[in-house]
Amino acid sequence: MSKIITPQHITGEKGVVKFASFCVQHSPYLIFREETKNDFGIDGEVELTTINIDNKIEATGLLYWNRAICRL
Repeated sequence: MSKIITPQHITGEKGVVKFASFCVQHSPYLIFREETKNDFGIDGEVELTTINIDNKIEATGLLYWNRAICRL
C-alpha cells in the first residue's frame, strides 16, 4: 500500500527547509540537525555557536529543539 502525501505534509517540509536556510544565514552560525523525516513532532535540534578568541566558529553545547510551524 502506498503512502498518501497530504498538502499539509508538503507545507511542513517547506517550513523545515526555510528554517534550515535561516540557520545557515544567521550570524553567528546556528547548527541545525534535522530529525528523522516524516515525523510529527520535533523537526530538529539547534545548537548555538560563538566566535572564539581565535576568530573561529565554536559550538557552545547549548541545544534547543525546534518544531517548524508553517502556514500558507
